Amino acid sequence: SCLAGTGQFAVQLAKLAGNHVIATCGNDEKAKLLKSLGADHVVNYKREDLGQVLRKEYPEGVDLVYDGVGGKMFEQVVKNIAVGGKVIVIGMIGEYTKGWPRSKHEGINEMLLFKSA
Repeated sequence: SCLAGTGQFAVQLAKLAGNHVIATCGNDEKAKLLKSLGADHVVNYKREDLGQVLRKEYPEGVDLVYDGVGGKMFEQVVKNIAVGGKVIVIGMIGEYTKGWPRSKHEGINEMLLFKSA
């Protein structure tokens, strides 16, 4: 979610740098706030499948991902990263309460290497 911790700042900084910003959140109130911070597209992950949205609306992939959630959201963005795209992982808040499990992302190294991310 873009409103957790540093995500709100990432949205604003990315927009100031001239980027098209896709943000995620879990409700309409947060979506409205993200739009006011500069997000061009907000995906409500409770109503929409992020992976499907990215594949449909950004078929060439996304160039830069800032992820602090991890888990399934991380998997979805990695599958939709553009060739040469970058992934910045600043946390895995979706995993913290479950303990630090063994990697669920089998093949992630190969996937990122293939895309030169």
